[in-house]
Amino acid sequence: MSATGCNNNVCIYVSGNAGGTILVQAWARNTTFTGYFHVTWPSGSRNSATQTWIGSKGNYYSTSFTSPAGTVCAQGIANGGAAQGNPCEGVS
Repeated sequence: MSATGCNNNVCIYVSGNAGGTILVQAWARNTTFTGYFHVTWPSGSRNSATQTWIGSKGNYYSTSFTSPAGTVCAQGIANGGAAQGNPCEGVS
């Protein structure tokens, strides 16, 4: 299973099946920002390093983990706290 979605200035790609390894990539959709991504899934969360994320997928954050069925989200947060977007995709 794989899915891609965008919300405001953040896009997410999710690949894998519940109970197995889930791969997540998150990137800046159009506008470059400096900050981090906060990735959440049913059994956990983690943050990327703070850096400059270049619009149009000039670079991206990639992480993997084991997850039960549910929703995976990647919120982009700019320095100063401005939300960039929070796309989510389901894992089953």
